[in-house]
Amino acid sequence: MSDDTAPPPKSGDGNPIIRPQRIDRKLRATIIHEAGHVLACLVLRVKFVGADIRADNGSLGRVEVDFAAVPIDKQIIILMAGSAAERIMMPRGRTVADWGSSRNDVDESTALVAALNPDWSEYQTTSYLATMRRRAESIIRLHRATLLVIAERLSERGKIGNGDVAELWKGDDGE
Repeated sequence: MSDDTAPPPKSGDGNPIIRPQRIDRKLRATIIHEAGHVLACLVLRVKFVGADIRADNGSLGRVEVDFAAVPIDKQIIILMAGSAAERIMMPRGRTVADWGSSRNDVDESTALVAALNPDWSEYQTTSYLATMRRRAESIIRLHRATLLVIAERLSERGKIGNGDVAELWKGDDGE
């Protein structure tokens, strides 16, 4: 069992010993992850309702987007941008995926591809998802400075809306 899933050690009085580094690292990964989703929304010109970092309902954070009128390829890029941001910005650290929280992004992306192309083989689906992942990574790399500003605002406020970051994006689509 890894040290992040093991029960916390007990002090002499039986109370858990808090390890701030682990909490800070997990929070930082969550902030970067959610900022990645927000950045992809800005670059792809998809309005998001809000983003927050929280620990309720088993979620470390979330970005709410009304995907009703958004093409599936953009939906998948936005979903994959959270993990892409972590891989690029925190290459040596544990990520939200390590804590099992970004699995929903991968599952949702896979379900979208399967719904779009039910006759595709597993290879075709995997290949398409890899292409979308590379596009998400490209967005993060090209707009790293904007990602950091979004992350800072999310860290300071705990929750942000489209209006809190919309002025950051005046560039091209960046795809």
